[in-house]
Amino acid sequence: MSPTKKVILNKEQIPINKMLFCSLCKGKLYAPSAYQVNGRIYHTSCVVCFNCRQDVSESYHTVGRGIFCTNCYQEIYSPICFQCSNPILNNQSVIVHNCVYHTECLECPYCNKRIVLGEEKLQPSVMGLSLNTIL
Repeated sequence: MSPTKKVILNKEQIPINKMLFCSLCKGKLYAPSAYQVNGRIYHTSCVVCFNCRQDVSESYHTVGRGIFCTNCYQEIYSPICFQCSNPILNNQSVIVHNCVYHTECLECPYCNKRIVLGEEKLQPSVMGLSLNTIL
């Protein structure tokens, strides 16, 4: 899921005849101190990471009603490499027998030699890998 940008509401977007309330603290909202996030409206000071409580600045991720900074989102929701136990923060991963690995952590289970994807053809019957996984 890619980060989302906050939308700053201006006076024209907050109707004068309708009072709006912050989705987090329930306080009254006044432009231009309001943000819209996934259809909900917040005070600028209430748009903070659900996990670390820091301001989410310009980009953030949402999961359900939670707003997360990029660091916390990656820490909590990124898959964990079966080999090194670190989060996989980019899309450079491979799945073998339902286990996720960094591409640089994939090793032969017999000789422990690093497997470089696309470099050589592997024997699927020997490795227990599918060709779709390694190519």
